[in-house]
Amino acid sequence: DGVDLQHRTALGDGELRIKGNFGRSSSTFRSNAGDFRLHANKATTLSLDWHNELIQLRGAIGQMQLEGELPGTEALKQGLNQFAPIWPAARQMQTDLAIDGELRFITLGGSVDYGPWWLQAEWGRFATETKIYATMESAYISAAYRINEFQPYITLSQAKSQQAHYQAPPPPRLPPRLAGAANALAAGVNT
Repeated sequence: DGVDLQHRTALGDGELRIKGNFGRSSSTFRSNAGDFRLHANKATTLSLDWHNELIQLRGAIGQMQLEGELPGTEALKQGLNQFAPIWPAARQMQTDLAIDGELRFITLGGSVDYGPWWLQAEWGRFATETKIYATMESAYISAAYRINEFQPYITLSQAKSQQAHYQAPPPPRLPPRLAGAANALAAGVNT
């Protein structure tokens, strides 16, 4: 659901398109632990695209409020809640498991379609307030060469997290019967 506004105008030997949108969306993701829904509320994006017959340059900047819960999170939260009186970090981990925070992003890219050659590249940075999703940068470059109807290509890509993997604080010293359960909960939070 949302609203898109777009304006096109000639610029140099090409066309510039400025587009803004505001809205919300929901997506279902599949995982080994089960399906889960992720909601993007108050999504706002501004994008620029300039192209002519050979070149396309594009960029976008935006933000949204993420909400959702990974499969199995509720069971982890219930287990952590039982340990909260003797493991103070358990309450913080319950909060950290929530997907509830702002996501901001910027992307820049372009492509060239020149005779038999086609090149495309894009870079993006995604910063989030949630503990579960780390801030990351990603980029790719693709090159292709047309031979009649055949077009072999190669793509190189990389995605890199800018933060260390989430690490649950270790449980306090507990009797052996409780230590196994507390360590299992901490391991569940870390996966």
